[in-house]
Amino acid sequence: MANMQMSPGSDGGDPLNNYTAITVRTWLKRFNTTGLAALTDKSGSGRPATYTPPQVAAVIATALTPPEHLGSPFASWTLDRLEAYSS
Repeated sequence: MANMQMSPGSDGGDPLNNYTAITVRTWLKRFNTTGLAALTDKSGSGRPATYTPPQVAAVIATALTPPEHLGSPFASWTLDRLEAYSS
C-alpha cells in the first residue's frame, strides 16, 4: 500500500487518513481476493507504447548524429527533417 496516492491536504499523521475511502476499499478488495500479491501495482496501466524500443533507439541515435555525417545538407536537425530522414 506504499504506492497508494495520498489525498490532497494530508498532513503525514495517521497513515489511514492519508488515503481516500475509495482507494482503501480498492486495495482491501484486492487483498481479500488475492492476498499479499495483490498489494503490488498492476502493470499495463496507461496508454500502450506507440513505438517499439528499437524504433525509439534508432530515432535517438539519428538525432544525436550530426546531419552532415549522414549525408544531409544541413547543420542541425528539426522535427520535420528528422521525420523525413527516418521515413
